[in-house]
Amino acid sequence: MREPDQHRQCDDGAGSTAVAVVNLATMHVDRTVDVWPAPQEVLLSPDGRFAYVASPPENKVSVIDLAQWKMTGSIAVGAHPDGLAWAR
Repeated sequence: MREPDQHRQCDDGAGSTAVAVVNLATMHVDRTVDVWPAPQEVLLSPDGRFAYVASPPENKVSVIDLAQWKMTGSIAVGAHPDGLAWAR
C-alpha cells in the first residue's frame, strides 16, 4: 500500500513478523516495523497517519503510527482477518 506522498510503499511481508517500508525511488527497504505474526494486508488511514495490518493467526489488526514508525496498538477482530477496507 503506497503512502499518500507516493514516495514509499508498505509491503506486508507475508510469512514474517514485520512490514517492510520500501523507498520507491531506490527500490530498497528503508525500514521494517514489527507487527503481529503473518501480516497479510496493509491499509493506510485516509489521512496517511496510520497503517493497519491484518494478522489472521492472531485474529488481530496491528496499528502502525507512521510518524513514529512503530506498532502503537492492535485491534481484536473476528476469526482470520484477511482483507481490510474503508467503508462510509
